[in-house]
Amino acid sequence: MQLRFNQNIFVIIQTKHAFKLLLSAFFIFLSCSSDSENPVPEPEPDVVAPEVDFTIPGSTIGTTTQPLVFSNQIVVDIDATDAGGVAKVEAFLNNEKVGEDTMAPYQITIDISNYASKNNLTGKFTDYTLKITVTDTSGNETSKEEIIHIDNELPAITEVSLTNGQVIGGDTNAVTFNVSDNEGLTSVKTYINDLLLQEITEEEYEINLNTLDLTDGENILKIEAVDLANNVTTYDVSFIADNTGPEISMESVIPDNNLVDQVLSLTPDILDEFSTVSSVEILVGDESQIVFEGDVAYSWEFNPDLFPTGPTSIFIKSTDALNNESIIEYPIDIYRRLITINVPEYKLYNGMKMGIVFVSKMDGSLIDWKEFSHDSQQIILRSAEEFDFETEFMLTFYLEENPSSNAAYISTHQNLTRDNPKVLNLSTPKYLSSGQDSSYQIPITNFLSSDTVIGSGGNSPWSNTKFDTRSSSYFAGLYFNEGYLSLGTADLSNPTPFNEYYLYMNNSGIYRYLVLDNPIDPGYILDKDAFSMTNVERRYFTVANSSQTYPPSYLEIFGATTLEDDGLNNYHQIYNANENDFISNPGLFYDLNTSFASYKHVLAWDNYYTLRRGTPLDNYEVPSWNLEYLVNGNTVSLTADQSEPILGRIICADSDFQTHPTYHWSITFDSRKITDVVIPQLPEFIAQTVSEAQNNNSIIVKGVALYSYQSILDYNDYVDKVIKNDKDILDVTDWYQSLKKSYDSEIWYGLNRDFPFNNY
Repeated sequence: MQLRFNQNIFVIIQTKHAFKLLLSAFFIFLSCSSDSENPVPEPEPDVVAPEVDFTIPGSTIGTTTQPLVFSNQIVVDIDATDAGGVAKVEAFLNNEKVGEDTMAPYQITIDISNYASKNNLTGKFTDYTLKITVTDTSGNETSKEEIIHIDNELPAITEVSLTNGQVIGGDTNAVTFNVSDNEGLTSVKTYINDLLLQEITEEEYEINLNTLDLTDGENILKIEAVDLANNVTTYDVSFIADNTGPEISMESVIPDNNLVDQVLSLTPDILDEFSTVSSVEILVGDESQIVFEGDVAYSWEFNPDLFPTGPTSIFIKSTDALNNESIIEYPIDIYRRLITINVPEYKLYNGMKMGIVFVSKMDGSLIDWKEFSHDSQQIILRSAEEFDFETEFMLTFYLEENPSSNAAYISTHQNLTRDNPKVLNLSTPKYLSSGQDSSYQIPITNFLSSDTVIGSGGNSPWSNTKFDTRSSSYFAGLYFNEGYLSLGTADLSNPTPFNEYYLYMNNSGIYRYLVLDNPIDPGYILDKDAFSMTNVERRYFTVANSSQTYPPSYLEIFGATTLEDDGLNNYHQIYNANENDFISNPGLFYDLNTSFASYKHVLAWDNYYTLRRGTPLDNYEVPSWNLEYLVNGNTVSLTADQSEPILGRIICADSDFQTHPTYHWSITFDSRKITDVVIPQLPEFIAQTVSEAQNNNSIIVKGVALYSYQSILDYNDYVDKVIKNDKDILDVTDWYQSLKKSYDSEIWYGLNRDFPFNNY
């Protein structure tokens, strides 16, 4: 019999059992073929036992005399050989069959997870005999045994000093723990965020956590213990790494330019995301000012007056419970605030092209200046140098008209301090309102060409006195040849117009008056015969200490119809006389309409001037104040009475100021302190006649006046009651009087005007 193989046939044997069957069939086929052709004798019986050896992957079985320890399961690789073939391979544990394999290569997996590890009585490991038996096809057996120990207990990780959620920081954080096992350990490792930190080879279970290498926030420490049986235990603990100090923030209280000249309330917000705030410290420069302990309200007032002027820094430092520190710096430049000026809208009226306010030392040298415009609201003037509360300074307002006039109007107040006025509140301006004025031409009858009719109310151009707080004005004049009386009104912003117009005549020493209702009847004709003398009284006054009987002088009397009009300063001029009237009608008398609710009057008599509430006095006494002055360049030296008067004023103006004004400068000072009044320097950028005159020491001094007041005690009192809130003088006191000295032929009366905004 001949065996042939088809070379085109390729058989894929997928398993070792299929391969064994194929081989058996092949040998039977060969045997049959051989037997049929060449008969052989019967074989001898197989009495040779198979050979066996085994290994357990990952173990050192067979290389040590000590039993090896296993847990959960054992994988046994078996090397079994036999000439006649291996029938099966079996595994026994303490003679209990635990596995079998019949196909080479032989491998048996033994589940030992339910076997006890130790003897409950002795506490020692139980010896288990692992036996591998190989049986060949003839029934011959060979076995091999190993004593093993079974360990199904996991290592124990205990007493970990780091707790879940614990906050730690810095480079030194000792963590201790214990690891134990019933048999023994092969390794103990620690990990941070799954990265190996340290493998511990000694039985001192302590590690150090350096949080400087970690990201702030949650991190995970893992401890891994592996015993001799490869039992693995892990212990995870989540902790917070905190290496950052508290977060410091503060609402913006530091000015954008870092310039600090007033008290700052520092209330920082201190927050720590992971820890608690331990302390907050505020420093100025390198000097600690205050320390807060724990979680409290952090508030401190920084008073720049307690520190030297110049650049420095405010530091806010905070430390948390882990001693992490944060610090924030606020650079500042300390100044001394001299004065704050609150400016109402359009205080600078449209006719002015420039408004400057500046402060000077008492020697006239410039300290600080600011320009202001129509919409300026607040002006702050400061000193970069040290300036205490007793040191005095000057405040000057400089207004310059548009080029068509180019006149400069200036006011200076000397002897001010940081405490007085401290804040200057300029009054709301009152300008003529467009469209609020009106005019009438009232027909007249029965008048003579020699008659004069006067009508004046509020701040009319026919009055020598200006009431700064008035709200309306009117003026009237008789035009005999044209046959009418002209009556014009001029109301100011937010006006309260007069309810009536007051007209009076004082021809040939006979005083008569007429009241016209507002509005005027379109068909009304003004009749001289309608003028009345009802309630008119003739009164007399004297002037003591006068050097002349009838010097240059005038008397004006004003009346308010109601107390409401008095509050609005809606006063009518009801009488007006000058030295010519006194001379032509010998004697000092006046005619008074007694029907008014309240009165004001002005008497100017030679160098004496007084403005008072009420009707004229029976007797005026010109003060006998000593007053002389000498101009030496930009300094005016005084020889003046320093007892009764409380302030002085110097008026500087060019020689033709009344007709072609170029500058008018009022300088107010404490006459009880100063004998040499320095005219302050103007800022260099001002280029006007007055600056040229100052540079050339040729400022023209028109005169000097001293003032006293009914209820104002001294200069500081005047600054506080009048200057501070820009008050009309008769809203503060019932009267004032002044005495002037002038070497100029031009008459100048001592009006009490403080600021130049409404013009001179």
